[in-house]
Amino acid sequence: ESVAKLTPTPPDFSSKAIKDLRIRFDLTQDLLAQLLGVKPSAVKHWEQGIRKPSASVRRLLQIIEVEPDILEKIA
Repeated sequence: ESVAKLTPTPPDFSSKAIKDLRIRFDLTQDLLAQLLGVKPSAVKHWEQGIRKPSASVRRLLQIIEVEPDILEKIA
């Protein structure tokens, strides 16, 4: 039997990277917030560089970036 290994810490996403990802997938700030389970103001603050997303949100952003088809499954 194999033992599950811890995955690396999710990558940091700069304010520009978050906005670029959102625009690439044609999402509004409100829709991205809804998909991630956060308030729209959180997405706005990330994109403005006021705040940084949590590790769990960064993991979700990483998954969306690597497997964009997931958006159709969770939307």
